[in-house]
Amino acid sequence: MMNFYRKEKVLTACNSLSHSAEESAGFLKALTSSFELSSGAVKAFREGEWTTVKLEDGVEAYVKARQGSAEKSVVME
Repeated sequence: MMNFYRKEKVLTACNSLSHSAEESAGFLKALTSSFELSSGAVKAFREGEWTTVKLEDGVEAYVKARQGSAEKSVVME
C-alpha cells in the first residue's frame, strides 16, 4: 500500500451489489458537483497522457502499473 501511495496511484471502484438502486443514486448525486467543469475537482486526461491497450492486453497493462510504471493506460475493446 505504501508503494501505491508514494506513486500516487488511484484505485476507483464501486461494488454495486452492496447497495440498493436508491442508495446508489444518492451516492452518485453527491458526486455530481465534483464532475461539473466549473468545480475543477476532477480533471480529465489531456490527449497523449495515456496509452490505449486492447482489452485482451489489459491484464499486462495492470501488471505494468503495479510494477511501478508511470505510464497511464486506458483499457478498451
